[in-house]
Amino acid sequence: GNTIAGVVHRADGSVAADAIVRMARMRVKDGVGIPEQREVLTDSTGAFEIDSAYQDTFQLAVIDPSVAEIFYLSRTTQKSSKEYEKITLSKAAVFKSSLVYEDVAEPAVQVGSHFMVYVEGTPFHQSVFAGDTFEILIPPGDDWWMDVFPGDPQIVAKLQESGVADSAIYRAWNMGSKLNAGDTLNVGPFLWSTTTSIDSLIKEAEVSSRISGTVLCRSGRPCDNVEVSL
Repeated sequence: GNTIAGVVHRADGSVAADAIVRMARMRVKDGVGIPEQREVLTDSTGAFEIDSAYQDTFQLAVIDPSVAEIFYLSRTTQKSSKEYEKITLSKAAVFKSSLVYEDVAEPAVQVGSHFMVYVEGTPFHQSVFAGDTFEILIPPGDDWWMDVFPGDPQIVAKLQESGVADSAIYRAWNMGSKLNAGDTLNVGPFLWSTTTSIDSLIKEAEVSSRISGTVLCRSGRPCDNVEVSL
């Protein structure tokens, strides 16, 4: 039948219960947003089963946030079941940031505060609320593009109808470096805006968050070895 199944263990050999298993369609060239997916959780024995599996090539990801471990196949098929019948997770890389947003110039569209952060071309994504910090587990060893866009498809459709270009709705940002397993990249905040590029906003935020000055002792001379905290 059209079912795929497997059992998931963590790196230390223990059972990965309640891990997220995502099967995703391959991304279409020049496509935007997250491709169609099926998602299940592993049971108490680490087992999973996905009915109505895709007939053609698909992607498979397993995510266990409790231990920051993942498994990722960028392309596989039902016939290649040996690749995922017995899965052992390994350490993910971690991407941390926060999200703020600017109201759209189009007053008819209320964007709301719910957004998606999506590792382009993979099944890795997360719901994020504006003003919150977030972290998303990502596959190590690649220089990923992150897409940030409104989480409600109806809002996306309204923005498109009001003439906002896809490139201004689905804001793409390149990490600019490869992370190893266990590494954490902490950047941001991201500012989702249909008018400003994410890249420049992250840089502006980094610059504005630095302060400098000189500490003077009572004698009026500069002091050294003084701890400064905010």
